[in-house]
Amino acid sequence: MGLTPKRVTPAAEQAVSLAGAVCNSFKEAAERVLGTLAGLHLSESATQRTAEAAGDRVGQVFGQGRTLGFPQPWDWHRGGGSR
Repeated sequence: MGLTPKRVTPAAEQAVSLAGAVCNSFKEAAERVLGTLAGLHLSESATQRTAEAAGDRVGQVFGQGRTLGFPQPWDWHRGGGSR
């Protein structure tokens, strides 16, 4: 089973990162949300370290001028008129 540097699975890391981003605190994410969301039981500090590490990696990607996901062609209307 592949574990991330924080010793959680990639799916668990994603759940922890999302919970850390949307909750009011890492404590709330650890104690209230992760158990219900994914059956995970992490400490507040482990939740914070995991979420911040994921955020740092995303920041590095954006800092390199890259984006997440695959390029999407958009059929934008180029004229200045109505939609």
